[in-house]
Amino acid sequence: MEIYLPQVPNTGSDTQSNQAGYTVQPGDTLESIAAKFGVDVDDLIAANFKDGAPSALSPGQEINIPVDANATFTSYTAQGGDSKESVAAQFDVPLTNLLRANPSLANAVLLPGFLIKIPQLAGKEQNNLPEDYTMKLGDTLAEIAKKHGISAEKLQKANPQITDINKGFPGTLIKFPKANIPKVEATETQIKAPVSSAAAFDSFSKLRFQMMGNPIQMNNLPGLGINQNIPNQQEDEQSEQNKQQRRRPNMPAPFDKWSEYIYLAAEKYNLEASLIAAVIWCESAGNNIIGKNGHGHGLMQIDDRRYNDWLRQNQQGLDPASNIDFGCSILRECLDSFKNDNNLALAAYCVGIEPIKYSVTSQLPNTTGSKYAFDVLSQKEYFKRFFEN
Repeated sequence: MEIYLPQVPNTGSDTQSNQAGYTVQPGDTLESIAAKFGVDVDDLIAANFKDGAPSALSPGQEINIPVDANATFTSYTAQGGDSKESVAAQFDVPLTNLLRANPSLANAVLLPGFLIKIPQLAGKEQNNLPEDYTMKLGDTLAEIAKKHGISAEKLQKANPQITDINKGFPGTLIKFPKANIPKVEATETQIKAPVSSAAAFDSFSKLRFQMMGNPIQMNNLPGLGINQNIPNQQEDEQSEQNKQQRRRPNMPAPFDKWSEYIYLAAEKYNLEASLIAAVIWCESAGNNIIGKNGHGHGLMQIDDRRYNDWLRQNQQGLDPASNIDFGCSILRECLDSFKNDNNLALAAYCVGIEPIKYSVTSQLPNTTGSKYAFDVLSQKEYFKRFFEN
């Protein structure tokens, strides 16, 4: 029997009550760990090293991840098919916030039965958002989202007319999404009450039934009213059906975790999903990391020498959804620059558009770009069986 707990404030009475541990992995740096969990590097250093930052971290070393001493949490037991990304989306919290509350999940696959702490965003971050805002010179959607403590993806969804979150559109009126934080009013008595009791089905219990896909019809339960949730349920069911249709039963790991983001980017930028997957494979083998040379970031290895501003505004490129979206915008630009010539566009994704244009006009070979294009297109054939009919 699962028990769903009400919000429990962190009292800070224990010495570790506002910190949680993370095991250092090979290649980790203080900067990459801070970006992964969405914390400031200085705060990370202060929480772990009294004498200042060390010259290097050792794999296996335990690092405390600072969390807000006033944070509150609900708990959720992972179900079959859940992923860290889907749980974060389900509860409308940024992935970095979820990982900060559950640092052991950072480098692990989420398994059914795992009890996850769900951080609740403070009211000032969601409830006090303005209704709208007129963009000023220098503003970008990404910066505005960060300033107001919401995800850039969510803000862009509320303002679909803005296609690039990193470009300025002075004078544009943008709308903020309405807060949608479930109220948690369950008491211990309500939690233990039998299902047939109307009192047990407060707003939080109702939310849990919807999230778990319980076959019981919500409008037939006592005390919940008639047909009050039917439109939302139908939309959720249709969305889930679309996702299931897109998934292939034998999708190789870790691409099963990224497939939905890949499909969304494929539709948005008119790209083949198998091509996106092949680029991710050749760039990072599907691992959400900062590359060995320290320049490539995330699944599509966004290069900090070319896109440093975007990386600084987007969690160093370690958010899978925004990384794939931005990487695909670059790939689309490369294809447009070379009239959809895959070989030239992929070479440009690897070494840059200008070097490939110079090679073409000068009739000089570009060995690095050509080999990269060959590798991606070869891998694309493999991924077709999973992403395309």
